[in-house]
Amino acid sequence: MFLCSLELYERLRWRNILRKNELILDAQLKRAKFTQAFSDSLWDKPWISYKKNLEVTFNLGGRQFQIKTNNVGLRDDFVTLPKPGNVFRILCIGGSTTVEGWTNATTYPNLLEKQLQKAFASQYIEVINCGVSGLDSYGELKKATEYLDLNPDLIIEYNAVNDICWRYIPHLKKHASWWKQILWNSRFLTRHMNWHLLPGEKAVKAYFNRTTLHNLRSLYKAAAGRNIPMVFCSFSRPDIDTLGNEARNFFESDIENVWRGEFVNFESYCRIVDIYNKSLKKMCRDNDIPYIPVAEHHQGELDYFIDICHLTNKGIQEKVNIIFKYLQPLLVEMFPPESADSPTPSVQPDSISGKCSQYFQPDVNPVNGHYQFTCSCKTFHRLFAIRWYPFAFGCPSGTKYSSLRISSLINFSNVT
Repeated sequence: MFLCSLELYERLRWRNILRKNELILDAQLKRAKFTQAFSDSLWDKPWISYKKNLEVTFNLGGRQFQIKTNNVGLRDDFVTLPKPGNVFRILCIGGSTTVEGWTNATTYPNLLEKQLQKAFASQYIEVINCGVSGLDSYGELKKATEYLDLNPDLIIEYNAVNDICWRYIPHLKKHASWWKQILWNSRFLTRHMNWHLLPGEKAVKAYFNRTTLHNLRSLYKAAAGRNIPMVFCSFSRPDIDTLGNEARNFFESDIENVWRGEFVNFESYCRIVDIYNKSLKKMCRDNDIPYIPVAEHHQGELDYFIDICHLTNKGIQEKVNIIFKYLQPLLVEMFPPESADSPTPSVQPDSISGKCSQYFQPDVNPVNGHYQFTCSCKTFHRLFAIRWYPFAFGCPSGTKYSSLRISSLINFSNVT
């Protein structure tokens, strides 16, 4: 009887919150209009690709929302193909948390491009928004060839919520025992004892390792096969520890009604995101892949988040600032020396191992600031570097790695 009373109280309390919480009511109205505007005209293939050269504009909450797609169906400016030789091209891949923004100019890839162009004024840096709403790691892997055909010099990945909410949560429901499925029907238990009814951290890590992280590793290997470096970012979430009751209830409603979290509450979602981030960091550390700790420095409240994952303009700008901070020193190592007085690195042929054994000294006068090498496969490799370190190098033709190293993050491009 006591447990039934608690359940009844919790259900009545939650129904009252849904009727009176202004944040929830306002979000419902905006979401309905936003979904209607997108559903009819934007998609080429829903949740996979947008139509090319399209513009959608509508008023949302007194503000104008505008999305324009380009010649390759991305929310960005015209993309020149093949890529001009003087362009350093960065792709930002992910889901709606990459493509988001009131206009193309206020998306994080466009804002990042502006900051990078200002910091590296002598370089022509282009950042392309490759985000697609609803895309998860499986979709990213399927689009790998599409990404690589854009001739990028660097790829930045930021995503997680779609794998968690559209893959992991349904997986839990499908494979849960009968008694857990019964207990999940209790709103009281879901709200106050939720984590104890879900798999522990070890099981969550194992799931991500064989699914999401497997896809990311495969994507990384595909890019590495063309000597294109990747950077992975941890995924940001609201700071649950500092939220007031109204904001906390808003996020509870969001995870339950929008993100299919009927039996996963907001606190459990935050724990799952944290486990994903720790697993991603370990994957990057084990494979010597650059990792940008966005989540570790980006946990705001409603000033940063409009729901459990999407950001306000302030939140987007802060994400840009964090990515820029960690990306800048990596790019410094990739670009050629600014000064003509910079010393020419010396590479001895007998220091090389692997199939590509026939190496020559770099040009004394680099071409456009880039040192060029050739090997037995007759492929020229253009190297963007300032400092030299031991490093594993492989050429685009698929020859094995040698013992040279330039930096922990580097780009190689064929010179035809």
